[in-house]
Amino acid sequence: MNEQNENKSTWENLIENKIIKNGFLGCQILNLQGKNLYYYGSYYIDVIEESEIVNYFKESEKDLVNYISIKDLKFLITKDDENKLFGECLNKRIIILKTNNLFLVFWFDINTLSKENANLIVDNFSRTLSNAGYY
Repeated sequence: MNEQNENKSTWENLIENKIIKNGFLGCQILNLQGKNLYYYGSYYIDVIEESEIVNYFKESEKDLVNYISIKDLKFLITKDDENKLFGECLNKRIIILKTNNLFLVFWFDINTLSKENANLIVDNFSRTLSNAGYY
């Protein structure tokens, strides 16, 4: 139990120091089977079926457009590169980054934070996790 609390403290420190900005709604860390390892904030995915997300990453086509339903919202998903998906629905933006052993899911408010700035936050946080040895 202590190890779990220490991990949460580590995640929270990383999140609060690296990505808390106006427009940030939450983030989530899942294993590649879609099991939730940690979430922070008011937005998160209850469970991801592996086929729902992983299949998008298996597609080799860049700029793939598809839809995925999360939290009763239907997100228009585009694939900008082989390891990153972007989704938008109403006033929410979701960015899903696939690493070697994790999915990092980030939620943003479209009206407050541009796609470019949200992407920078995700890239910086991913680099921080990599440097800390999480993947």
